[in-house]
Amino acid sequence: MRVLVAGLGSMGKRRVRNLQALEVEEIVGYDVRADRRAETEDRYQIRTVPSFEQGMAADPYAVIVSVPAGGQLPYLEVALAAGKHCFNETNFVEDLSHLEQLSRDNQVVGVPSFTTRFNPAIRKIWEMLQAGELGEILAFQHHCGDYLPHWHPWEDYRDPYYAKRESGGAREMVAFELQWITWLLGGVTRLSCYHDKLSDLDTNIDDVYQVLVQLDSQVLGSLQIDVISPASSRVITIMGTDTIISWTHDEPIRLYQRESESWTEIPVPRGTPFEGYSAPEEQYIEEIKSFLDAATGRQDYGYTYSDYQRIVDTLSAAEREWRAS
Repeated sequence: MRVLVAGLGSMGKRRVRNLQALEVEEIVGYDVRADRRAETEDRYQIRTVPSFEQGMAADPYAVIVSVPAGGQLPYLEVALAAGKHCFNETNFVEDLSHLEQLSRDNQVVGVPSFTTRFNPAIRKIWEMLQAGELGEILAFQHHCGDYLPHWHPWEDYRDPYYAKRESGGAREMVAFELQWITWLLGGVTRLSCYHDKLSDLDTNIDDVYQVLVQLDSQVLGSLQIDVISPASSRVITIMGTDTIISWTHDEPIRLYQRESESWTEIPVPRGTPFEGYSAPEEQYIEEIKSFLDAATGRQDYGYTYSDYQRIVDTLSAAEREWRAS
C-alpha cells in the first residue's frame, strides 16, 4: 500500500510515524517547504515531493491531508475525485458537507479525524454508558484549558493557524471537545455561547468560550474552553440519577455511586507520548488504523462528514447570534 501525506508539519510528521508503526509499505510526503521535506526525509527515511501533483502522480492508495485547518478542502476534492481514499485532520473551519457525496460518487472512503474516540479513558466511559452502568444521565460540566504559546513551543505562537481569527485555537477546541462529548451523550439540539478575548496574547482570536448545550438526549451541559490557562487542563463531570463520573486528563476515572455512598477509581492506560509531546501516540495510530481498515473494507470508520458538519453548523449559528446581540 502506498499512502500520500499532504503537509509535513507537526501533524503530518505524526501521521508518517503512525503509518510506519502500522508497517505501511510506502509513504510519500508532500510539503511546499523545503526544510520540512528535508527534516522528514532525514528523520523518517521516506520520499518527499515539492508539489501535490507529484504526490498524486505516485498513485497513492490513500491520501492523508495534514495541512492546516482552513486549507484542506482543495486537496480533499482533488484526491476524492481521483478515486483516492481520504482522511483529513481536525478542521472546524471549512464546509466539508459535500465531500460525503463526492466520496460515494467515486466509491471511496472519505472521513474526518476523530482522535478522541481512541483515548482509552473516553472509550471506557463510552463503554460504561453503552452498558447502562451509569443509569440515566442528566447533566455534565466540562473545562478544557491550555496556554496557546505552549501548543507548538518550537515556533512563534503567532504564526500557526490557531492564532488566526477564522481558525482560532479556543474555537477549534470547542468543536474538538464537543466531538467526543456528543459521541458519549448525544448530538447537540441547542447551543449558546459567549466568547471574547480576555488575555494579552498577541493575537486577534477570542481566547475564552463559555458554552451552554442541550443534547438530543435532553442532557444539559456547560463548557469553558480557553487557551489562556497557565496549566493544561481537561476535566469532565457527568451526573446521573444514581452516579457521578469524573475524569481528569491523565488520571483514573472516578465513579461515585449513591448506593455505596463512596468513590471508586477505574485505572486507564496512559500510553506513550512522542518526544516533545504530551498526547500519547497510541490513539493516533489506532485512528489511522481505523481509517485504513475502512479504506480496505474491513470495518466502518464510524464517523462522517455529516457528523462533523452538525457540530460546525451549530457552533457557527451560536457565534452569529452572539455577534448580533
